[in-house]
Amino acid sequence: MIKLGIFREAVYKRQHHIPIEDNVELSNRLVCFDIKQLGKQLKKLGMLIVQDQIWNRVTINRAEKKSTRYYMDEFHLLLKEEQTAAYSVEIWKRFRKWGGIPTAITQNIKDLLASREVENIFENSDFVLMLNQAQGDRTILAKQLNISPQQMKYVTHTEAGEGLAVLIRKGRVSYSLCFVL
Repeated sequence: MIKLGIFREAVYKRQHHIPIEDNVELSNRLVCFDIKQLGKQLKKLGMLIVQDQIWNRVTINRAEKKSTRYYMDEFHLLLKEEQTAAYSVEIWKRFRKWGGIPTAITQNIKDLLASREVENIFENSDFVLMLNQAQGDRTILAKQLNISPQQMKYVTHTEAGEGLAVLIRKGRVSYSLCFVL
């Protein structure tokens, strides 16, 4: 009930051109959106609003010939909801043409790869950077990206900061490189 009251108050203020106090300065070089505390009912709407704000920033930066870096932590959550998944894929496909550099971060490979939209994302990605992976995740990644058992050893029981970077062309691995951060 409190959250609805806050939302209703914000709508009222916007309709009557009353300034709304917040602590977000969207013109900063670095803006972090945290929707963690939104309730389940508002989370989907919150994700869509953030994605729309990011796209607006990309559009503004393109006009100014600037790149926009977009880091999405817990990316698998964006792919759970049909609407946010579709918008994520649309953004991913268009970002690079508009000077955007999207980066998806997740620890939940199974959840990420469970989305039917993930193939579109892989097909529109330049590379995948993988650190140590659990057995089930390694199997899924090897199959999805056509990674050899020899290459997968770089994400099997490795030390912190060690992993495998794979260059992707047309949805398939075209080159791989092991690394230590």
